Amino acid sequence: MATQIQIRRDTAANWTSSNPVLAQGEIGIELVTNLMKIGDASTAWNSLKYESDSRVVSVASTATLTPNLALYDSFELTAQAASLLIANPTGTIANFNGFIIRVTDNGTARAISYGAGYRAFGAALPTTTVIGKTIYLICIYNSTDNVYDTASREEV
Repeated sequence: MATQIQIRRDTAANWTSSNPVLAQGEIGIELVTNLMKIGDASTAWNSLKYESDSRVVSVASTATLTPNLALYDSFELTAQAASLLIANPTGTIANFNGFIIRVTDNGTARAISYGAGYRAFGAALPTTTVIGKTIYLICIYNSTDNVYDTASREEV
């Protein structure tokens, strides 16, 4: 006798609207995107992080980057062509969890500004890109102060 294992699946819209709590270790899959989440018996669907091989999002340029921590933990801008606002992240994050932002301009220096939830850790945060250089921003959540302590490093 063969055994069949069935995994819960539905559209993103239905998962979002019903917002169920998955059992400990229970897998839920979004149809079309094939993204999945794994339950912990207490966190509702909308607050669970997606599980995937790639948690990196890469775009050429954007005026506002709002890191979505439910989906990604690395953000890459490959040819920034406008002034950039790095807005406060969305999604649930725990103390000491973090994410990385990598910014390269398109051959012209671009202004960078930050949401109120970012705090410089060590040196001041960069306010402009440097032509031909890549900037890394490493952001670690500090739940005591409710900020993302952010360190920066420019490619040398």
